[in-house]
Amino acid sequence: MRYVETLWFFGALYFYTSLSFFFNSPFTLILALIIAVLAIAYLKIIEEKELELRFGRAYLAYKKSTPFLIPDITRAFRRRKA
Repeated sequence: MRYVETLWFFGALYFYTSLSFFFNSPFTLILALIIAVLAIAYLKIIEEKELELRFGRAYLAYKKSTPFLIPDITRAFRRRKA
């Protein structure tokens, strides 16, 4: 069970946003957000379509059960109770 579909992207976005706050740099924050918007557009427009073609129904089921960007932390607690 995965908590987020694009774990690497979530981690990178968190890291670079944190750096901008650490160094108190508005430029770095703006740059991180611009890169994030471009990366999300690429992932949604190009990569998802290719994965749908390559893996078919299996990917569609995976995509339906896994959040795209924001982790669903409640899944960890629901799994433990079951």
